[in-house]
Amino acid sequence: MATYNLRRFFHPDGLKAIAEEHLIALLQPHAAFFNGRGVSLPPPGQADGLDYEGIVQVFMTPDSDTPKELADALYFIHEMATPEGMDELLHEVERNGIHLDGNLDPTPADVAVQVWLHDRDLLERKHAEQYLTRPRSFEYF
Repeated sequence: MATYNLRRFFHPDGLKAIAEEHLIALLQPHAAFFNGRGVSLPPPGQADGLDYEGIVQVFMTPDSDTPKELADALYFIHEMATPEGMDELLHEVERNGIHLDGNLDPTPADVAVQVWLHDRDLLERKHAEQYLTRPRSFEYF
């Protein structure tokens, strides 16, 4: 499983950068997990009452019950939710004929979520390519 450091998702404003319907679509397959942690997700199409604070608390306190698929999704989305990542994803979306919603001013996080929902492999591949061409620097202690 990927390292779990999701600073973009550790506050409600970070979650609000994702369109509610996309956030619900991302989280809904894990509704039982969220319910078990005391957070009820609204059904798809009904974003009223989305508990951003509760979702943040769940993200900040992962445990052995956290679904691997959810942790992986959050990791890859977090990593690609940058202006550079968004540019790369939008280029690939256009190239592959993937239709994202008509938002004229999307956020990097919302684009990353939409790409994940449409084509998980594409997002993972672009993530891998991004870090092959721009490797992270390592700090040695």
